[in-house]
Amino acid sequence: MDSILGFFAGRGMQLAAIAGVALLIAATVIIMTSGNMVSDLTFIMTQARSELAQSNNGYTNFTNGNSAGLLNAGVFPSTWNKSGTIYDRWGNEVTLGSTANGVQGELTFGGGGTETASSCTDVATKLNGYSTLQIGGTTFSPTTMPDAATAGTACSGQPTLSLTFQ
Repeated sequence: MDSILGFFAGRGMQLAAIAGVALLIAATVIIMTSGNMVSDLTFIMTQARSELAQSNNGYTNFTNGNSAGLLNAGVFPSTWNKSGTIYDRWGNEVTLGSTANGVQGELTFGGGGTETASSCTDVATKLNGYSTLQIGGTTFSPTTMPDAATAGTACSGQPTLSLTFQ
């Protein structure tokens, strides 16, 4: 009887260890994805400023219709290119546009249900250098930067994020 109990106790500990490793891997993937998303967005803003903002058109050509040219010019990380269509790191199709008569570029991403509230909050609190960041119905700006509480509230329900920059 003791050997049977010992067998099941040993198997239970093995399963608990496997579950712990799986949770650790999942947490690492979420943290890396949100950190890389901030790096990707910063890269995109920097590249778009250098490739588009200085032209006579400003951000007028920052559109999905020009995705191929923007991808070829290196405005987006190569990991965002899925057969010529721009997808964010979370796997959602990205919408491009310009506002204020081409003075600002606009990038809409997320909202497809693949990002967690935690990864959205991480992006919101770590990203800077934008004109506005709209998360769901909440708009942040350089004078109203989000903290963990305001970002966490805005990020509930896996909303779409819209980033404007110049």
